[in-house]
Amino acid sequence: MAAYRPLIEFCLGLPTDQFVRDGVDRWLARRLAEGRMPEEQRTNSLYGRTNADWHTRMTPRLGELRAEAERLRDDPVMSELVDVDRLVGLLDDWPECTPVAWAEMLPREVAATRAILAGRFMRQITGRNG
Repeated sequence: MAAYRPLIEFCLGLPTDQFVRDGVDRWLARRLAEGRMPEEQRTNSLYGRTNADWHTRMTPRLGELRAEAERLRDDPVMSELVDVDRLVGLLDDWPECTPVAWAEMLPREVAATRAILAGRFMRQITGRNG
């Protein structure tokens, strides 16, 4: 839904003060939720963490992820785009618990998974997914 073009175009056309006004962030969303959401929830300024369970979900799949990373070596396009040695190294040096530091977390949670997903997509569109 977040990539829905009409929504993106609508948001890009909104005046900036609809997002932040008088020190209140998400001003438009909070105003629209008035009377529709509990006040405690509507006015909550704390932010949650999306994909917070990534480490717990990915840890049991490390073998599968490493095999997928190795498959990138055989792809003539992906092997040029992805540092496969670094990717495999990130998976081999997997932390025992969810890292707190962004510098340790982002390469694994975001970059590694996107590289693997891009490899799967490339195999699918080129018909080499057998």
